[in-house]
Amino acid sequence: MTEKKNDDSKRGADERQRPVRAGGGSGDLADQAAGALTRFSQELSKASPTQQAIAGGGSGCLTGYLFGRIGRTAALAVGGALICLSLAQQRGLISVNWRRVEQQARQAVDKVADAAGENVVGNGGNSLQQVLERAKQVLAAHRYFAATFAGGFLVGLVAS
Repeated sequence: MTEKKNDDSKRGADERQRPVRAGGGSGDLADQAAGALTRFSQELSKASPTQQAIAGGGSGCLTGYLFGRIGRTAALAVGGALICLSLAQQRGLISVNWRRVEQQARQAVDKVADAAGENVVGNGGNSLQQVLERAKQVLAAHRYFAATFAGGFLVGLVAS
């Protein structure tokens, strides 16, 4: 019984000594996601081509379906907003300076493009080129998964 008490007291002391990360732990979530993807990639590389194909097709189908649903919803929202804006302007309810809208849209696109080139993934400093290079390496190592994922994605997109 004294051994258990000593173990509990040691565990409590260890837990008190762990440093607490500032910032709400969002870095922890990114680290966990990266670790999960790494483990999935390692386990997938050990799987047979049939298992890789099933995993790729299933995940591709799900991703395509979700992408299609979200894309249609976003297109509906943006299109509806543009129609309403145009009708309101035509009726004289509002006045829109389209040149200014176009100028601000171009500035926003430029800012997004600059940000994508500088830093894609959080504060890790991974540039878009580094992310794309890593994606190429992963896809080359898992060619069965990649091929069936692409096919499943298209099937899911059509099914949405």
